[in-house]
Amino acid sequence: MKKVLSLVLAFAMILGSFGFVFASNFSDVTDTEYYSEPVNVLSGFGVIAGYPDGTFQPTKVVTRAEMVTMIVAALNIPVKGGATTKRFSDVELNHWAAGFIDYGASVGFVAGYPDGTFQPEKEVSYNEALTMIVAALGYTAEALPGSWPGNFVNKAQSLGLLEICRTTGTAGAPRQDIACFLYKALTQPIGYVDKDGAFNANRGADGVVGHDTMMARLGATEYKGGLAFVVTGEEDSVINLKPYLGAFITAYQNSDEEIIAVKEVKSEFIEGAYKSSGQTVDGKKFADAATLKAPVTEKEQKEWTGSYVGFLNGDVDASVTDWTYSADSVKVAAKLNGNKVVTVYSVQVWEADAEFMAPADVQDEIAEDLTLGGEKFALDEDDKIDVNSFEIVGKAALADIAEDDVVTLYLNKDDEIVKIEVCDDTIEGAVAKINTTTGAYTIGSKTYGLSDFATSDAQALAVKDEGTYYLNYAGDIHEFVATSDTNTNYAVVLSYGSEHTALDGDTAKIRLFLADKTTKDFVVKDFKNADGNYVVEDGLWTGTDEPNKGDLVKYVVNSSEKVTSVTAVTPATGEFKFDANGVINGKILKSGVAVFSDNGDDTYDVLDASALYGTTVKAYAGIDDGNGNLKAVLVGGISSGNAAWAMFISDDEIVADDAHEWTALYEGKVQTITVADGVTVSETTSGAAIMYTLVLDSNNIATSVKGFGDYTPAIAPDIVPITPTETTSVSGSVFTAEKENYSLAADADLEVYVYDESDDEWTAKTKSAMAGRATAFTKITLYDMDNDGKYDIVLIVKP
Repeated sequence: MKKVLSLVLAFAMILGSFGFVFASNFSDVTDTEYYSEPVNVLSGFGVIAGYPDGTFQPTKVVTRAEMVTMIVAALNIPVKGGATTKRFSDVELNHWAAGFIDYGASVGFVAGYPDGTFQPEKEVSYNEALTMIVAALGYTAEALPGSWPGNFVNKAQSLGLLEICRTTGTAGAPRQDIACFLYKALTQPIGYVDKDGAFNANRGADGVVGHDTMMARLGATEYKGGLAFVVTGEEDSVINLKPYLGAFITAYQNSDEEIIAVKEVKSEFIEGAYKSSGQTVDGKKFADAATLKAPVTEKEQKEWTGSYVGFLNGDVDASVTDWTYSADSVKVAAKLNGNKVVTVYSVQVWEADAEFMAPADVQDEIAEDLTLGGEKFALDEDDKIDVNSFEIVGKAALADIAEDDVVTLYLNKDDEIVKIEVCDDTIEGAVAKINTTTGAYTIGSKTYGLSDFATSDAQALAVKDEGTYYLNYAGDIHEFVATSDTNTNYAVVLSYGSEHTALDGDTAKIRLFLADKTTKDFVVKDFKNADGNYVVEDGLWTGTDEPNKGDLVKYVVNSSEKVTSVTAVTPATGEFKFDANGVINGKILKSGVAVFSDNGDDTYDVLDASALYGTTVKAYAGIDDGNGNLKAVLVGGISSGNAAWAMFISDDEIVADDAHEWTALYEGKVQTITVADGVTVSETTSGAAIMYTLVLDSNNIATSVKGFGDYTPAIAPDIVPITPTETTSVSGSVFTAEKENYSLAADADLEVYVYDESDDEWTAKTKSAMAGRATAFTKITLYDMDNDGKYDIVLIVKP
């Protein structure tokens, strides 16, 4: 069976350190590093220590003297720093490590150089470090075949000391790798080589041969007296037992009877769907259910209760103990004899609660909201995510989850995340065959299932559909993106069928307004029937019989430029509100999405997504990806153009088409803005400057003007009114007034306007106009439009 040692040990096991400051967790050792577990385990025992600043300094190379002290600490030998015997010419009796070096030399795991020196401050090489550890376990050069360093390095390999760090050679070994070597040595038997050259394991404190280990010497005892048990998650433990849930193991405990390490896993996991034809899971054949509960050996009679433990999403569930192989997917901890299941220790049934493709801001959600996919984690006493409360597979840690990974979540009875499956596998190709009975999709030479959480695009897969398939951890299709399925593959229908003028023989065409603001005719895959009517091929339309003029559609074009698939959504009328973050009806509209605007006169335009944030529209249609992200939107009641800010100060005159020309403070100038007919702008009074958001079309005509009372911008501006009572000043980009400092935007972005009450005039100024005595100002107002902490617009009123 595989022997393992796992994770962080209890503070109760801490021994003294050697002039360093003990730490069980270090600021420069993250959970995702390959050496984090060894470092935390050994620091918990006091074998290694950190530095006064709370760091471990993993890349710092270990000296020969430091190497010896770590081994002596792992052997739990009560050695002091000084020595009474001078063994090496360069190690004085008062050297801080003299006592450790003297002990190591006396028992044979320390050797010097031919010139009689030890060179304590020399960097220890990988080969020297492995030699010392293997020799400390009791092996000698005479008992190992070959010559140095190969003889000791090969022995270290066979003992498993190189399982985490595989580096050897003459380079200096850093602290992180030394920790890995010592960590793997903790459970190795300590012994001696007899006169015949054979290694003999010592008896432990319990008299059992092989039980003398560094782990035992450091004070760890066997949990449950050494008997194996099934991990239920209800044990008192200071390590993460999630990866061992349901396993049949032995473990070590501290003085508080808390599990501090896994000693041995005595079962094997098999996982997959149960195949009734051969009574197998993952190719392993089950015996009769009645015999599965019977232990095989006399020792197992003492360890085994006679019935397996059932789990549902990580919680012990009695209903699963009546398991009759009906679950689609199970995880079984078993004892195997070849491919035959001899004993079942536990059965886990996992039922996924959610599945989604990770968005670009997935790490922000984890860090800021302490959730994933909107689902909560269990929190520790510091209100941080408890990393011991869940298992993650497919990626090493939460920090590794990236955009477009398919994430599957499992929740416990408290609706907390207990298991996360992550997959970044994709396949390219076309669907060659679909078995509707089994739900298998053949792509290339392999078949794939469809996830229970598959998106609408994946559910609509048809033969010959070509593109990218995103798989979940189980290898099923979660999402499908057609080869040419990009933002430009969303459009608005201008005409089709009898409404289209370009019907030619047996060819039908559809005219579309595209996301690049162009109009294009496409041939559709349909044909004329015997009655002379155009009939669409099966599978062309999705979600509607056929598109109507003004419908928002998602379409797929093949290599011949023929439309092969169309999904149409007819706009609904009414009032539809986008919130400040672009969310509407539970779906989010992000930057870069195709946004079509119905101008109301059979013409359309394309907007930037941000133009809709905080707005109400009179017609709306949306196409989403099944994960709450809008891929295309069609709105009515708002015109295209660029969103901007302006302050209107006077209504000058009516111009062509009943539009109005207003004088406004805009882009650092006092200038005229034309407002379309029917767009209301409130009257102003002398000295007033009313802030508006507006949308300008391609002719720079304002087609939408909304004041702050009617509009909630995506980021509400920070507005600071100041009535000076003392001198104001500007130094660089800092404005000072009333003993408060305000950061200003860069000169190129800063807009300063001054209203002179004496002549009722507004003028654009530079920032120098902000400095002066209190009597020079009636009021100063600062506007931080993008909430970046720097004020972009300044209005000054002078008497």
